[in-house]
Amino acid sequence: MALEVATGSFNIGTGGVGTTVSITSLSFEPKVIIFGWSGRTAVGQAEGSHKFGMGYMISAADRGGVTTQSQHAAANANADQQTFDDACIKLLTTAGAVDGAADFDAFLSNGFRLIIDDQFVADYLVTYLALGGADLTDVKSVTVTVPAATGDQDITTVGFQPDCAIAFGTSGYAINVTGAFSNFAIGVAAGASPSSYCLAGCSDNNLATMNTMSYCIDEFLAEVFLDAVALRGSLTAWLSNGFRINWVEVASGIITRVLCLKGGRYAVGDILSQTDTNNFSETGAGFTPKALMFGSHNKVKSTTNVTQAGDERCIGFAVSPTERNAFGIVDKDAVADADVGVAVHTDQCYSNQSLDATIVVEGLMDLVSMDADGFTSVMDDADPAQAFVWYLAFGDAPGWGFPFRRRPLPQAILAR
Repeated sequence: MALEVATGSFNIGTGGVGTTVSITSLSFEPKVIIFGWSGRTAVGQAEGSHKFGMGYMISAADRGGVTTQSQHAAANANADQQTFDDACIKLLTTAGAVDGAADFDAFLSNGFRLIIDDQFVADYLVTYLALGGADLTDVKSVTVTVPAATGDQDITTVGFQPDCAIAFGTSGYAINVTGAFSNFAIGVAAGASPSSYCLAGCSDNNLATMNTMSYCIDEFLAEVFLDAVALRGSLTAWLSNGFRINWVEVASGIITRVLCLKGGRYAVGDILSQTDTNNFSETGAGFTPKALMFGSHNKVKSTTNVTQAGDERCIGFAVSPTERNAFGIVDKDAVADADVGVAVHTDQCYSNQSLDATIVVEGLMDLVSMDADGFTSVMDDADPAQAFVWYLAFGDAPGWGFPFRRRPLPQAILAR
């Protein structure tokens, strides 16, 4: 069955603890689901408090993610974070409490089922990317704790040699504990000689003037706050039972959850959003993608070890020109009261929100096609300036999609 993929969205509901939520629109049984949310309950964009995060689930004992919140219109910055491993979807209230949590219940022949561990206050919209099929042979996640010194760190608890890794969160607080500042991070790595990309953002907490920042570059993990990059590392090698991170800047004790995939093909790279509405193509993946994940902070690529003003985040999933999602936030910098925008789209794979007095959408990117060596995109709403966008491509293992060699029929059959 090669690599099976699907993307979509659903509302989580407001059912009580023990309620189940089933998604049964897939054509296969998944092996892992990656989730994303921004805090909206419906498709669209508006100003409002963000509850932004990502999670994943493999089994009842293997799930996790990162979740953040930043309160819109707060006179003093009010922001929180949590990296977790006790749920696959979790949102926070503006008081930093759990606003709702959903956990793995089952994979189904045509989808998946979640169970509510903590009742959601609102019927939040959640997007997802589902992966399965025979090519995906191993899936597991591990917790990585950043060491006290720079240099190589070998993570040897995976149990197999990954082909792809996705990191969720960088937190100085214990796992499943909420802390101040809306620290968010996601990192991706792939390739025989791994390449890495990350997106990190933060709003500092309890300041009268908002201090928000982001960092988006070709590194695997970073944490940002107080206008500084607090840690930086790249995934540099796959090991027989894990992977190696080379840390060039450390903050001892920071934790992250890393999802590891084996089987299929994966590639990472970067593109620029466009200031016109002409098709533009990316090549060099080395295969025809079956799915794409995009990440951007809606600005130019960061300079190494330098944050950029404003916490802007966008994550997108795409499987085909008719199956794609994007969710994002913007948390303005240097304003007296917090000014936050929140977006979810089910017909785009990239979204850029403005820094206008009233925040609006100012850039949208869609998928045109998956190509033999990459993909083609188009701006449905041209960006005002080109923004740096990284991608993770998922594809079939080598051999799928090539003609089978014919073997001559046995003479006994030919003689009939």
